[in-house]
Amino acid sequence: MPSPESQPVVLIADDSGAMRSILRRQMLSAGLSVVEAANGEEAVRQARSLRPDLVLLDVDMPVLDGFQVMSVLRADAASQDVPVIFLTGRVQTAELVEGLDLGAFDYVKKPCDVDELVARVKAGLRVKARADALRRAAQDMDVLGSTDALTGLPNRRALERALDLMATDARRADQPLAVAVVDVDHFKRVNDLEGHGVGDSVLREVGRRLQSAVRPGQVLGRWGGEEFLALAPGLSGEGAHRFGDRLRTMVGWEPVLVEGAPPLRLSVSVGVAAGLPTTERTLVELADAALYAAKAGGRDRVVLAPAAQAEPVGVPLQSRSPEQSVVL
Repeated sequence: MPSPESQPVVLIADDSGAMRSILRRQMLSAGLSVVEAANGEEAVRQARSLRPDLVLLDVDMPVLDGFQVMSVLRADAASQDVPVIFLTGRVQTAELVEGLDLGAFDYVKKPCDVDELVARVKAGLRVKARADALRRAAQDMDVLGSTDALTGLPNRRALERALDLMATDARRADQPLAVAVVDVDHFKRVNDLEGHGVGDSVLREVGRRLQSAVRPGQVLGRWGGEEFLALAPGLSGEGAHRFGDRLRTMVGWEPVLVEGAPPLRLSVSVGVAAGLPTTERTLVELADAALYAAKAGGRDRVVLAPAAQAEPVGVPLQSRSPEQSVVL
């Protein structure tokens, strides 16, 4: 696929070598790159592998004619938006209608007037460039709309979509789903004592540490404020409890170092709920309740919701030293 900085690529598909040579010179003189195909089958293969910016397509070709090639290209997501200009020596109303119905951008009658052909090709390339720009903008907006700007993790919107999908899959497969709500303990003190800039750095580091504890197939994102949400399909009971404790441990195993602040001792409280979700939000509500229990129980611990109850875990790490870090 050509890069945005390279010359636009035009695929010339014509069974006449002489015609391809003429068209090639015209395209090169217009500052365009050219690839060629001598029959319809080769045209399809080149279009799929190279993804040109425009196709000049002869109607009468062996193996596959132009209309058949057009049908194949429009059925393929990788090539369905590429402008196609039909080349034909016999312009009849029925053929024009058929080609346009298939999605052709334009028709040019052979022999081609050079200036007219180049003008039509450039018009097609402008349409393709605008379509590509709009698609990239839509993709960027989707990424921005699904990504937390501070941590780079999935945001609440993306997490809700993932939760909906995972809950549906869990019910369909009759398999449990674990949801963990992770809250940074005493985070307000970080902002109050060290400033919001340090607080932002702390949240980025917490997100990085939590992400390192997440395994393939599991999802972690920022739920809001100093809360993170993790989803782990297939876990229940002790497995879900261990998942929550892995998240807790990864955050608190060593102080967080932020420029302009002393080493910060961090801990998180984790509420976990696991089971077969009756609705998309059931497990989140149970995990929230478990989180409040973890906070009430002294923080820096994991509490599993009663659906698969386990004893809270979490004690201060032995490696922590009050002389080495600030308690938050």
